[in-house]
Amino acid sequence: MCGIAGYIDFNGKRTERKIIEKMCSSIVHRGPDSCGVFVKENLALGMQRLSIIDLKTGQQPIYSEDKRYCIVFNGEIYNYKCIKEELVKKGHVFSSHSDTEVIVHLYEDYGVRCLDKLEGMFAIAIWDSFKKELFLARDRMGKKPLYYSTVNNKFIFASEIKAILINPASKKELSLESLEKFLFFGFVPTPKTMFKDIYKVPAGAYLVLRKDKKFEIDNYWEPDFSRNTDTVNEREIENSCLELIKKSVKKRLVSDVSLGTFLSGGVDSSLVTAIMSEILGPDKVDTFTIGFTEGKHDESIYAKQVARYLKIKNHHLKIFSVKECLEIVPEILDFMDAPIADPSIIPTFLLSRFTRQNVKVALSGDGGDELFAGYPKYYAHQLAKKFDFLGNGVKKTLGGLISKGFAFMLDNKKRSFFSDMHQLPHIRNHLWIAPFSPEKISRILETNCGNNIFEDIESYYQNIPSADLVSQMLYLDGKLTFSDLYLVKVDRASMANSLEVRCPFLDKDLMEYVNSISTYLKIKDGETKHLLKKIASRYIPEDVIYRKKMGFGIPLKEWTRNGLKDIIYDYLSDKKIKDTGLFAEYEVERIMNEHYSGKKDNSMALWTLFIFQYWYYHWFV
Repeated sequence: MCGIAGYIDFNGKRTERKIIEKMCSSIVHRGPDSCGVFVKENLALGMQRLSIIDLKTGQQPIYSEDKRYCIVFNGEIYNYKCIKEELVKKGHVFSSHSDTEVIVHLYEDYGVRCLDKLEGMFAIAIWDSFKKELFLARDRMGKKPLYYSTVNNKFIFASEIKAILINPASKKELSLESLEKFLFFGFVPTPKTMFKDIYKVPAGAYLVLRKDKKFEIDNYWEPDFSRNTDTVNEREIENSCLELIKKSVKKRLVSDVSLGTFLSGGVDSSLVTAIMSEILGPDKVDTFTIGFTEGKHDESIYAKQVARYLKIKNHHLKIFSVKECLEIVPEILDFMDAPIADPSIIPTFLLSRFTRQNVKVALSGDGGDELFAGYPKYYAHQLAKKFDFLGNGVKKTLGGLISKGFAFMLDNKKRSFFSDMHQLPHIRNHLWIAPFSPEKISRILETNCGNNIFEDIESYYQNIPSADLVSQMLYLDGKLTFSDLYLVKVDRASMANSLEVRCPFLDKDLMEYVNSISTYLKIKDGETKHLLKKIASRYIPEDVIYRKKMGFGIPLKEWTRNGLKDIIYDYLSDKKIKDTGLFAEYEVERIMNEHYSGKKDNSMALWTLFIFQYWYYHWFV
């Protein structure tokens, strides 16, 4: 696991070693064990290494036998040993035992099609010194980040935006279009970022930059929901899923350093822990859990119950006070060169820091909800569909009457369900969870929020293969919220603490199989994640599995009204709103007054505004 960076100067000037070293230094947290650079003519490549595989000879950059190809790589390839055996048989000579060298030899033989053979999480950069071409690629779901910029006749790339901004050629300019989307999504959808001229390489895609400065981006993998396993009975599907999960966990235990597992007490992390314990033995598993002094947001009691049930001896638990959680917020946000409005980054960061005190690698349950339909909104889509016979006009009127007339007894999610149920499914899928509606964005930015706010949703929706309603929403969430928000959160929180996190539910074979399973096995009789819960019941107590879903969150409403109140008031003060010059002061004041008077719960809107203001001051003021 590493951080990578590089740039090409098309002005004919030689690249400077000190520039690439500074770029690498800005992301040293991603790989504090060593630094490696390659500088030749108008090209510079660099990496910061977190040593996991081949501690002695795995230093990067790594080259092909004839030195034509040079690679820097961030990630882990879980099937690298099998690939290496094939390459050795074909005559390739290896100088290390690392997975990185396997990639460069594979690229020699297969070019961009090498990606089809790789199983793992990765961001890859390979330089072809003969063709003068640069090859960049990301893993299928975008677990590992990769950004790029073309400015002042230079091409710059890195694992994090901050490394790009270190390069003297880069520009810091805010994208107002991206700001609109940030307020709606809570993140900026791929390929754009909050900075003009800085972009993301999409998940499951590669970029080839040629010597004429032209580059192309193409997908090599897409989630496919068009296949169907209806001919197989439920028990056989359960067994097939379980075998694929076991194989996925086993692949992710390959390491030359100590590893453990996150254990939240939820279904996903508990199942991963149970299978890990089955493979290694409960005495050889270290589990890591954090809790909070607020009882209703503390799942640690369930994690402890699971650890005891599985006979895990090395269960590590730390309970954080409100004060400790709030004190860490500025440190967390300082890492965020790409603002995301997910408050669960706080517990994710704390868990990563606590885990890193003992191990370098941790397995997690991320992806279980997105793969097996674990969120309540998927069932909400099925409920909303039952009202389709009424027609949009009636649904809009009825929904509006219910959401307003019964507002006193409905929380934000239920009000949103009724007020937006007349919308097209792929639009309401995001309206239901949006920090700001398009109408509110227009008011706070004092601009007309146009249809481009939905362009990313529409673009993905048009390309979804034939699938049922919930599968379509799973596809959209995989492309948008999961890739651009949740995985970014996990990557930044873990890598800020130099911890590698592996996600068994993001295994290629597992994802492709589960995507072929009909929705009725994922959501059954109103129960979300039905199939995975049935599988988990073979390992975990049912009272843990079938309890009410809590999520890995924080008491945001209470914290914004108490512990976070001062810092929110500071960054949303009239002075700082005027300094930013982007938001309508009266609208920000209205949102705050409603929230702090107790009239409405505007905690998510306030958190989103606060995150942006903090980010803006960090990078522009």
